[in-house]
Amino acid sequence: PFNNSLTVAITGWDQVTIGMEEQAFEEGAFEMYPNPATRTLYFKTRNDIAIYNVEGKRMKVYYDVTNIDISYLKPGVYYVQNTTGQTQKLLVK
Repeated sequence: PFNNSLTVAITGWDQVTIGMEEQAFEEGAFEMYPNPATRTLYFKTRNDIAIYNVEGKRMKVYYDVTNIDISYLKPGVYYVQNTTGQTQKLLVK
């Protein structure tokens, strides 16, 4: 007889970084392209890279790379972090 349901709308998930500080692009920060990407992600310089999902779980680590294959990633938002702690948001189509 009683319907005790509650609906909550949560917004702003595209701005959430869990356990990481997202840094705005600045001179000297590592550069990656294209973004959004589907198959291959390129870097302007050689980097050690870690890819994290939105929950903060490390998906994969790459060492001394200028490009990486990301075709195994499902479409969504990921974070790419280099060894100096600089983090960039990556959109995978």
